[in-house]
Amino acid sequence: MITCPHCGNKELEGALFCKECGSQLLIESEEKKTSRIDVNSEAGLYPTSRQPLYSSGLGYAPSSDALVTLHLSGLDVYIPIMEEGEVIIGRSSEGQPMIPDIDLGKYKAFQSGVSRMHAAIRLFGNQILISDLGSSNGTSVNETKLEPYSPHPLKNGDVITLGRMRIEVITKDMKPRTNSMEV
Repeated sequence: MITCPHCGNKELEGALFCKECGSQLLIESEEKKTSRIDVNSEAGLYPTSRQPLYSSGLGYAPSSDALVTLHLSGLDVYIPIMEEGEVIIGRSSEGQPMIPDIDLGKYKAFQSGVSRMHAAIRLFGNQILISDLGSSNGTSVNETKLEPYSPHPLKNGDVITLGRMRIEVITKDMKPRTNSMEV
């Protein structure tokens, strides 16, 4: 447990902000920091023998074959989800027995308050649903905080916030927003 230095409230390990007063929680030692695990599907690190439902890349446009693409706001990172099913989003850490399907660790997810197993996105037919998995810092859709384990529908252009990490939802019939900084 982490104790809030401002109000004394007890929070779970990994929480970045106090739920009572909103103060930022401090990491007490370097030993509590997580580190990135490189995931290799050929090494058998996925929970089943299937290939992952997504692939990630840096600096390319959304795949036209993807059912849904997640665009990490502020980065040229697009993560396409290629098939129906459930995809877990989070960040991996050393010694973690289960890893998320989409590991946001290399995009400063820990610093943004993303939990190890933060949220689940489910694609079935024409429906896209997201559920918070009891994360420490919460999940929001268009700035509306979700109740843990309660599915919420997603549509074109919705902005998911995991902790403080913002992700735009792009479906086949929508183009990504252009960066306003481009000339």
